[in-house]
Amino acid sequence: MCFSLSSAWISKLFNRSGGCSGGASSGEHDFDLGKILGRSGVVESADDRAQIAAMLQEEAKDLARGLPHPGEVERFAHRVEAVQKMTSGELKTLFDPAFLQRSYPAFQFGGRFGSAASSCAAFAVEALRKGLCRCIGFNFQGFDTHAANYRAHPAALQELFNLVFALVTTLDNTPHPASPARKLSDSTHIFVMSEFCRTPQINQAAGRDHYPNNSALLISPRLRAPALMGGTDPDQLLPMPISGFAAGARAITPADVLSTLTAAVGVDPKPHFRDGEVLRALLR
Repeated sequence: MCFSLSSAWISKLFNRSGGCSGGASSGEHDFDLGKILGRSGVVESADDRAQIAAMLQEEAKDLARGLPHPGEVERFAHRVEAVQKMTSGELKTLFDPAFLQRSYPAFQFGGRFGSAASSCAAFAVEALRKGLCRCIGFNFQGFDTHAANYRAHPAALQELFNLVFALVTTLDNTPHPASPARKLSDSTHIFVMSEFCRTPQINQAAGRDHYPNNSALLISPRLRAPALMGGTDPDQLLPMPISGFAAGARAITPADVLSTLTAAVGVDPKPHFRDGEVLRALLR
């Protein structure tokens, strides 16, 4: 969604004592117009961002009053208010890396590849523990090994598996906010995947390039474990077919994985996916 400032608001920016970057009158926001109109990274302080967000919020409310269908513009203003609430008061610690590191030392915050992902994992547990949200996604870097695959890729994988282990262990030991007798892991589903994998062949830089076949890891209280479904041919080129599908044996597709995860959380996948069958053998 994109907003352009109205002429009235542009006038507010210019009509200040001392010029466009001068002081503001009472009740107005005080910031330099050049900081807003440029993309130079000058707007770096929290105060600068808060003042610009407040201005856009007021502009959105002004626009909404003159529109026949103001819902989308009003939602923008509400999103700004929500961010302000989330970054203040009790929830402020959710966005404090130092607090997350102190509270969740099991995560490897000093890892070579996954330090940012560790912060995200700690944030995920804390947000679930506080009942702030129901779904959280984050990514893990370090797998695009077009060169030196055998030096970097195994280390990145090990950090990822360590993070998943720490995440599951933490969820196992964290009470559910709505039912202290239960743990967060009793109702949390984890889906670990990549949009592609690496070629079986090694390229001239001792790396592996992009390849369409892939695998995924599902962790859920509604799935049988341990369980392994599917596989590749001896040359690791193509996926192998498995039985259990309506039309006979075939390879597992991404749509099958998504349908199975959706069924595991208690939602019928048919209205939401055009393709894909639930892997019933995985469900408890």
